[in-house]
Amino acid sequence: VEGKWIVTGDAIRFNGSTLVDGQHRLKACVKAKLPIHTLVVRGLAADVYSHIDTNAIQRQASDVLGMHGIAQPKTVASIVRMSQWYKEGRRFTSNYDSRLSNDDVARIALEDGRYLDAARFTNHRTIAKVLPESLLGTWFYLTSTLDEELARFFWDSVSMGVGRTDSSPPRQALVLREKLFENSAAYKKMSLEHKFTYGVRAWNAFRDGRDSTKFQYTPNTVVPRFV
Repeated sequence: VEGKWIVTGDAIRFNGSTLVDGQHRLKACVKAKLPIHTLVVRGLAADVYSHIDTNAIQRQASDVLGMHGIAQPKTVASIVRMSQWYKEGRRFTSNYDSRLSNDDVARIALEDGRYLDAARFTNHRTIAKVLPESLLGTWFYLTSTLDEELARFFWDSVSMGVGRTDSSPPRQALVLREKLFENSAAYKKMSLEHKFTYGVRAWNAFRDGRDSTKFQYTPNTVVPRFV
């Protein structure tokens, strides 16, 4: 608007008819109702988007998933990364540090539709500051590969505190739910790994038919496996 636009050499980039870089600049032009002089690059490779600005904060795996038309891309990306930690037997950390590139996350999500199902499962089931989409979705994804019907029943009970019309919620699910609420109000919060381990312990007690109300967590050990 003030006429201060400078051509820096950064191009508006297209992959076929798809705009892969420069969206914000073009939106600014529309908003200001003014044209700009800029470079335009066309005919880029189909997977170029995931390699643009990968060192910048704004370009994440969720951006790549969004370009593929995936709904809830942030949730899907988080479920993929957390599930890979579990499958690789890695320690859980508070940031989604992983060997996975943005391309890897997109490929894994697109090859296994259960990641998308897990993200959809979290709709209207998560609890702010208590049970985030990433954690619930990962729990559901990993257990649904063992028994999808039981997984829906158990994690519904954890998230909503209710069972089915033909059965009450499992005690193990209610104990886990209570621990998550207690944690949200506690001064010292459980780590992600701690909460994830409690979820595994609760599910395993449910599957084994144990009326367990105490879930053990041992720091600096591999997260236990779902059964």
